[in-house]
Amino acid sequence: MSGDLIGVVESAYRLDGTDDEWLRDVLEALAPLYARGFGVGAVRYHARRGWRLRRTRPVAVGTSPAIAHAFEAAVRGMPPWLVKHALTATPRVVTASEALAENGALPGLVETFSLPYGIRDIVWLRAAEDERSGVLFSAALAGETALTPGERRRWGMCAAHVSAALRLRANLHKRELVDAVLAADGRVVHAEGVAREREQREALTDAAKAVDRARGRMRRIAPDEALEAWRGLVDGRWSLVESIESDGRRYLVVRRNEPWLLDPRALSPRERQVATHAARGESLKLIAYELGIGASTVGSHLQSAMRKLGVRSRAELLQLIHAADDPSAV
Repeated sequence: MSGDLIGVVESAYRLDGTDDEWLRDVLEALAPLYARGFGVGAVRYHARRGWRLRRTRPVAVGTSPAIAHAFEAAVRGMPPWLVKHALTATPRVVTASEALAENGALPGLVETFSLPYGIRDIVWLRAAEDERSGVLFSAALAGETALTPGERRRWGMCAAHVSAALRLRANLHKRELVDAVLAADGRVVHAEGVAREREQREALTDAAKAVDRARGRMRRIAPDEALEAWRGLVDGRWSLVESIESDGRRYLVVRRNEPWLLDPRALSPRERQVATHAARGESLKLIAYELGIGASTVGSHLQSAMRKLGVRSRAELLQLIHAADDPSAV
């Protein structure tokens, strides 16, 4: 595998620059791993009334002008049912052939946007800032493709970090969200609030050491294991962001960065976190990775949440959530 999975995560957490500059940096890191001969593109989106997209101009890396134009046309022409499917009912990574065939609409859309350029399929990767906004990454494929379980998990983990970075970018000006500062070796230099508790300090130190291992030689000899080690959050609450002082010393700033949560009746904060991710079709392992908690803990919280909400399946959970927070109702 060419490219550097940890490089994708590192580029996501470099939070300076404009949105387009940041997005291009992420694409540059993603392209060697994600592209399939046609380059890669990305577009920021917000789902509006009736599941129509408001989006920024797409950013592309390694594409021809014709392919870039086709990508922009494809995003602009996505019908509302496909927007809803792409942003809610599918895993974070999916191919167009999978999504479209499920809805019986594959031939028309592919012929319109893809066949003239030699494209037979597209793989989409969604990084969500919240339930309505985020970034949709795209790579064109020369033939219809079925993603392997390993690919789904790998790109799902990458999307977890890009999602966390999107939330961080939206709240960087809020200094009150900084709960601790760690030295490069994971030692807690400063802590406030719950971060001062012994258990939380130990969790932060362990997470910092895991990040350091992932960024070392492991990234070259065992890239998937390195990505697995660098969890999306610490205890479902914190992101670790590197800061280099003027004297060259490296620190990790601990910032509160909880995901957007649905808010139905009677759920605890952790149950809301787990239920929100489960409703997106994410596996228990991926939810555990994204929140930085154990898979068994995720399972027990999901069972508890579903019992409180009176639902028996993820499909029913999804319907409940969309009834409470549907862009078409705005």
